[in-house]
Amino acid sequence: MEQYTYTYLNQVYGIKVLVHNHSNSIVEAINKYSFDLDVFLFGKVYNSEIDEGFVGTVYAYRSSVCEVVKEVLRKKYKTKIEGDILNYYNEYKNGKALEEWVWKETLQKLSTQEAQSLIEKVEEFLKGKLTKGDKQGITLTELQDVVFRYEIIKRKDKAEKFVELFKKVDTDRNGVINQEELRTIISQMKVKANIDKILKTLDPNNMQQLTFSDCFKTLCSVLDTLTLLGESTR
Repeated sequence: MEQYTYTYLNQVYGIKVLVHNHSNSIVEAINKYSFDLDVFLFGKVYNSEIDEGFVGTVYAYRSSVCEVVKEVLRKKYKTKIEGDILNYYNEYKNGKALEEWVWKETLQKLSTQEAQSLIEKVEEFLKGKLTKGDKQGITLTELQDVVFRYEIIKRKDKAEKFVELFKKVDTDRNGVINQEELRTIISQMKVKANIDKILKTLDPNNMQQLTFSDCFKTLCSVLDTLTLLGESTR
């Protein structure tokens, strides 16, 4: 992403000082507006802390919160017609706070394995609202944001060690490395993997232009884990 930005700015302005100034403006804007979750996510992708392919996944996951809420309502009100269910849902969509049983069951259905962690995040969020004098419960939009942030941070944490190794070999900080540099990363990861197969998958035409996102995505697929240097390598 960062390399693409530099390339784009260079095509638009063509003068190094202008490219540098606009690039700095982007970074400053990211830092200033990172309280917005969309900007927060963009910043993680821009800084090669999260792979670009994850963006679509996490947005889909956030959207699925709404569908799960509808499922929870259908289960609770089995005797109600669909129109009534949608009326209940629309009240939440328009800002009515979710009852505790609604958001807890939603999180249970959304991710059984991580439901407790998500519930704790919501409870932390609600405590934060109380300290500001806001006694209203969590809204549907706020629940989506809690889940969204949780998934972003989780992905960042899982990629952390890979990011560290990638940045060590990516000395020019353009988000692109060559095959030999990727070999170095994989060797330092100390995982059992067919490096030649990985390189062939990533760079079949030997272009020697391996992006952070492509490397991370392929390694996740090959190693069948998002942890990379976590439990699978111990």
